[in-house]
Amino acid sequence: MQLDRLRLQNFRSYAALDLRFNNGTVFITGDNANGKTSILEAIGMLSIGKSFRGTSDSSLTRFQSGDSWFVSGEYTLENQLYKLDVAYQKGHAKRFKVNGKSLSGRQDLIGRLISVIMSPDDLALVNGGPLTRRRFVDLLLSHQSKSYLNALMQYSRIVKQRNQILKQARKDRMQPRNLEYFDKQFISTAENLIAYRVEFLKKFGPILQNKIQAISSQQDQVVCRWDYADEREAESFSESVHKNLNRDVHSGYTTIGPHRHNLLFILNGNNIDEHGSQGQKRSLVLAMRMAEYYFLHMVTGIKPVLLVDDVIRELDQQRRTVFIDMLYDSNQAFFTSPDLDGIQWQSGRQRQVLQVRKEHEISQVHGND
Repeated sequence: MQLDRLRLQNFRSYAALDLRFNNGTVFITGDNANGKTSILEAIGMLSIGKSFRGTSDSSLTRFQSGDSWFVSGEYTLENQLYKLDVAYQKGHAKRFKVNGKSLSGRQDLIGRLISVIMSPDDLALVNGGPLTRRRFVDLLLSHQSKSYLNALMQYSRIVKQRNQILKQARKDRMQPRNLEYFDKQFISTAENLIAYRVEFLKKFGPILQNKIQAISSQQDQVVCRWDYADEREAESFSESVHKNLNRDVHSGYTTIGPHRHNLLFILNGNNIDEHGSQGQKRSLVLAMRMAEYYFLHMVTGIKPVLLVDDVIRELDQQRRTVFIDMLYDSNQAFFTSPDLDGIQWQSGRQRQVLQVRKEHEISQVHGND
């Protein structure tokens, strides 16, 4: 998989931009606040249909340039050329197209241009709440399986409807009506998601362990497991739902299920969230992103495009060595960095260096070797 071209209109600080890329490594250099990360953000938009920085669609519009923006990209997969378009207009849902054909929504975009995104905000995967880790797993599995993504969307709709019934029952101080119909769907869909996630950890866990050992020179051991809101969920979700009904009514919302699960990381026998050092957390985050890359390659047969936002300088020599191995394995990687000081690349690997200036002009400093 290789991204060949990127075009922007009124996106972030760019009025218009048209870039063509090589395979290998693409370095995007320039001073801070010049628009380097915006290029990665646009590529990420083509991959996951939203900003990986958590920015709202309206805030991505170029200042004083109207109420719309446009991102387009061309990529090659197995000698086939594909064109993706994402268009935003204020007051309307984003529009997605592939090869000129409209898609029904973001769910049909995900899984096409597969990417792994690394940014300074990744520490939130460890320091943040359960939602952050669930989203990590959900996006990863959605790249792998449309069935999982469809089940996840169906589950979210069911939980929303179920919560409305529970909220009304709490208000009326009576047993909820019509809940039996929703609970059949709720239980079936939840059990499907749980099965996907359990199977995911069976494959992802060993890869993560391999990468954390490589980073720590075989010193650290990591185990990842799901922490359920109710211990009975893993054995009999249906039974757990029925036994928690009164609590759900009292709370006015669904208190158990995949939307309440937490992914725990046990490093050397301790929960890293509570006992891990800052260095151990950084190592785990790097190992997670590397495991994400190798997992997706394993289950899809496709090497994801790497998007690396100014993180290589934060890595010590050991972490950097392991990270570079992943870089050399990839077909294409995009790096942002103020400059190239201290950054080395493999002899014979293609590289492209783009320099972003303050006026948002981009020049190619180096081409292929």
